[in-house]
Amino acid sequence: MIWNIVDHRKRSHYQWARVWGVAEPTWHDNSVKGATQAPRDAKAPSCKDTGPMALAEILRWAMDFPHAMTLYLYDEDPMRPAERRKRRPPPQPPAVEHRHEAAFGKPFTVYGSAGPYRPTNPCDEANDPA
Repeated sequence: MIWNIVDHRKRSHYQWARVWGVAEPTWHDNSVKGATQAPRDAKAPSCKDTGPMALAEILRWAMDFPHAMTLYLYDEDPMRPAERRKRRPPPQPPAVEHRHEAAFGKPFTVYGSAGPYRPTNPCDEANDPA
């Protein structure tokens, strides 16, 4: 049975012929600040989804649960994998080598112990150029 409905439809709240629904136990909402506290029901399914179908069919489907459920309504499939959604990946910063070259005009180079950079002790008399 439906105890709560949360409408996440973005395109139009007046479109009722093609809707997706997700039903979760109402007690899942107990952690939300200001939510009415529902009794915990361990026998309730964790999450069920359906759609696309008419809003009246989704309401009938959700009312058939023998447990207190919150029905979430969507105008697109909320269970579709994220990689199929039309979202751009966040921009990645350029690699260290490219940032160094852009900042200093020359590529970033690291020399190993056999490379041209050999640290010397400035207090060593053998390093005195005079």
